[in-house]
Amino acid sequence: MFVVGQRERLTVRIKGLIRQYQRGPGIIKEFIQNADDAGATWVHVIMDWRDFRSGVPTDDPTRVVLGPALLIANGSTFSEPEDFDAIQRIGESWQSLAEKPDDQSIDLAA
Repeated sequence: MFVVGQRERLTVRIKGLIRQYQRGPGIIKEFIQNADDAGATWVHVIMDWRDFRSGVPTDDPTRVVLGPALLIANGSTFSEPEDFDAIQRIGESWQSLAEKPDDQSIDLAA
C-alpha cells in the first residue's frame, strides 16, 4: 500500500462505519473487539436516554449532540503514539467480527 499522507477525519470515519452496520449489536461488537485488541480488561456500554434538546432552537446545530447517547468506555490506556495511529484504522476489524455468530461471547476478564 502506498501512503501519501491523506487521512480521513475521525468523525467522518466513525459516522461512515456506523452507517455500514445493520441495526443490532454489530457496532457494540466492534467496540468490544477494539477494546480486546487494546488489552482492555473491562468494557462498559451505557445507553444514556437523557434528552437536553428542549428549549434549544430547532435550527441550532448543537441539537444533534444533546439527545440520547450510547457511551462506550474500556480499561485500556490511550497514550502511546501507536494508539493514535491505531485509531485511524478504526473499523478494519468489522468484517471479521460481523462474520462471528451473535451468540459468541468475548471474555475480557481472562
